[in-house]
Amino acid sequence: MLTQKKITIPIKKTRLIVTKLSPNNATKQELTWTTSNDSIVKITNIKKYLNDGMEVATLKALAPGEAIIKASAKEFGTWGGFSIFDTTKVTVPNPLIYISPEFRDKGPGALNYGMEQDRMEPLAEELHNYLQSKGYNSIIGCETSGKDKIHAYERTDESNAFGADFHIALHSNSFDGTASGPFTIYSRVGTYAHPNSNTLPNKFKTITSNQSEMSKNLSQKIQDNLFNLYCQTEEFNDAVKRAVNNEPHYQFTEVTAVDAVASYVEVAFHDNPLDAKWIIDNMGEIAKAIGEAIIDYILETT
Repeated sequence: MLTQKKITIPIKKTRLIVTKLSPNNATKQELTWTTSNDSIVKITNIKKYLNDGMEVATLKALAPGEAIIKASAKEFGTWGGFSIFDTTKVTVPNPLIYISPEFRDKGPGALNYGMEQDRMEPLAEELHNYLQSKGYNSIIGCETSGKDKIHAYERTDESNAFGADFHIALHSNSFDGTASGPFTIYSRVGTYAHPNSNTLPNKFKTITSNQSEMSKNLSQKIQDNLFNLYCQTEEFNDAVKRAVNNEPHYQFTEVTAVDAVASYVEVAFHDNPLDAKWIIDNMGEIAKAIGEAIIDYILETT
């Protein structure tokens, strides 16, 4: 009999499940383990403890959803009296992706770009819709509270309060009108003071090596997808020769004040006419590139 009837396993994590035959001296103690959906929950290992009549299976969560794990006895013991099979329901929660578009009127950009907010808010909607269409749970920062947030601390506080698993900050950049291309930012390891936060204990946040590494890997996937899309554009095929730029940072609130795996995405430079046009003309594709990177990271087996 399985000792747990319901289990919740976070995505990409593993859990052990135990079944025990009764009586433990049954003539046949061999079990068959199955999963109703191995794309959601996979059985990766089985270990037998014959003296105790126990078997332990390792379950790995691969994608959001539900699966039924079944342990079936192949033969009865001479005494009989135990179940032919038993089942456990495994739930893999859908991770929450918090999307935080630029909320300030920064700019204006080149051509008819307008303010940064004018482009990043629609991009957030595109990203949200893409993730929802793929079955993923996402929210756009501040929409749930019914008001615009003024400061990044309010975004990060909301992200933490919702228990977001991923925090994606959407921005376009500016410099001298000639800088170009996308890049992403993640947090270095360290402890950061955030005196305006209302969710962080003692107004400090420690970014562990694990959180920093996960944020780095997510940011790299987003960076790679955006850069590949950017280089497909005819104007940039031969012009872009610089290296991918995925940077650790210690100043940006939206990567140092959140509990989630976080990436600060600079889509391109809105004061560069070519970049501004690229953003305007490719909003859907940019959102898809970011969304695919997030999903790829979530589903990636480690």
